[in-house]
Amino acid sequence: MMCKSIGEKSGALLDRFTVVFISNPGKKIPIWMQKSSQDGYPVVWDYHVILYHNEDNDRAYIYDLDTALPFPCPAHEYVIKAFKPELQLKEEYQRCFRLIPARDYLREFASDRSHMLVDGVYASPPPEYPPIETKDSKMNLYDYINMTNNSSNHKDLKYGIVINEAEFFRMALNTQ
Repeated sequence: MMCKSIGEKSGALLDRFTVVFISNPGKKIPIWMQKSSQDGYPVVWDYHVILYHNEDNDRAYIYDLDTALPFPCPAHEYVIKAFKPELQLKEEYQRCFRLIPARDYLREFASDRSHMLVDGVYASPPPEYPPIETKDSKMNLYDYINMTNNSSNHKDLKYGIVINEAEFFRMALNTQ
C-alpha cells in the first residue's frame, strides 16, 4: 500500500522506488532490528518485503514497516544493522533479493492472502486493506518469493531480477 500511495502522490517519484522481496529456497531469512526481535536476535522470516528508494546517485533509503530502525532508514545503515553483512551465514540462511521496479510491481502483483491461512483460519490477522489483485491475477505472490527463477526465464521483467546478498549489499552500501 505504501508503494501505491507514493504512485498516487507523484508518478515521477515512483520511478525512483524498487520493491524488494527477500527470501531463499529454504524460506529462512534472518533479519535483525525488527520490531518483533527479542534480545538482539534476528527474526527468521519465510520472506520479507521492503521498499528501496534511490533518492539520487549518492543517497538511498529503505522503507520497512517491521523495522525498529528509523523509517525510512538510510540504506547503508539498514544493511549494516538489519542484515549484518560481516557475519558468514550458513548457506541455508543466505538471502536472495528480487528487485522489481515499483511501477511494475503495482501493475503485476496480486495476493489473495491464501498463504496466510492455516486450516482455513488466518494464522495472523490480515492487513486491514483489501486483498491486492490485478486484471490478470488474484494470486501470484509465489512468483515473487521464488528465488530460484530469475527474470531471464520470463518473457518480460514483470517479476524483476534476483540478485544475491553480495550484490544487494554492494548496491546499498555505495550510498550515504
